[in-house]
Amino acid sequence: MEKIKSDQKKVLKEILGERWKSFPQMNEYERERFGVKIKDSDIIGLGLLAIQLTTIPESIGKLKSLELLDLSHNELTTLPESISKLESLQELILRNNQFSTFPESIGNLTSLQKLDLKYNRNYLTTLPESVGNLTSLQTLQLGDNQLTTLPESVGNLTSLQTLQLGDNQLTTLPESIGNLKSLELLDLSHNELMTLPESFWNLKSLKQLSLDDNQLTTLPESIGNLISQPNIAPSTIFEE
Repeated sequence: MEKIKSDQKKVLKEILGERWKSFPQMNEYERERFGVKIKDSDIIGLGLLAIQLTTIPESIGKLKSLELLDLSHNELTTLPESISKLESLQELILRNNQFSTFPESIGNLTSLQKLDLKYNRNYLTTLPESVGNLTSLQTLQLGDNQLTTLPESVGNLTSLQTLQLGDNQLTTLPESIGNLKSLELLDLSHNELMTLPESFWNLKSLKQLSLDDNQLTTLPESIGNLISQPNIAPSTIFEE
């Protein structure tokens, strides 16, 4: 393994215990990236997949150069407040855990471009209002959870291009969703939606929309402006 700065090595030891000695360097060509990625003695990528983690220490906030953090397939229920100190973080992958809440400080990750919270099936019911501060976010994956509502602040995510909300318990959407002018893919399939907000007509960049398996009995008249767009496929279901 390449040389790592001593304070960052201590963080690895705290998370991994004796396992850190055999922890591999990250193979960026693998779909699920496991290991550590180092540049100029700084840790810039950390993949801690499927190692039965139940907590992450506050010391993770010392990894100031971290750009990718993948904690998928563990048993985590929350994140430390110090996560807010990872100001260089661009990708945060948290799928297949047991998250029920997140610290408001997650909103300080203003460099974040991708947030993946899929498959926290029976646990995740709400998101903090501070998620609206993640204004660099381009991809937000929230499928296969128990979300019943979205915070109004989601409308602040004006750089968002992909929003996956399939397989939740959503009954309504905030009117602010119409502010997502860059949105190209929106998956709302397998929810409990009974109606859509009038602001839907503002989603003029939308190319793919899934509304399958909801409780929709009426649609806003403005939906016609979307369906008439040449690139849109209203019945498409998105999988990843």
